[in-house]
Amino acid sequence: MADDVLRLKLALLGSAFRGPRRLARTAVVVALSAVFTVALLDAAAAFRPADDGHRAGLVVIASIIALALAICPLTSGLGSALEPRRFAPFPIAPGRLAAALAVAGALGVQGILSVVLV
Repeated sequence: MADDVLRLKLALLGSAFRGPRRLARTAVVVALSAVFTVALLDAAAAFRPADDGHRAGLVVIASIIALALAICPLTSGLGSALEPRRFAPFPIAPGRLAAALAVAGALGVQGILSVVLV
């Protein structure tokens, strides 16, 4: 069952590249994300642990990254297809469904970034 949920998640991620408008939107989001990431990494590279202001800046940078990782799944529009309520008509045990959705949640840009950054 987990492989079916993962296949569904990959199909949803692939749908972001269908059509010229979606492809353009995805390209703009990827470009903005890359610029934002480079700016944050550049700011983090200038970190000096002895300076209190720099430590506070690093906390702000980490908070921005955490907020972005929390908001991205909500704004991407892919989460509604994998809501547990949509699986109610199927005879799936809640524990198995929760495990499959947890694995599917780790698949994608947000999940990979969360694992790498933590």
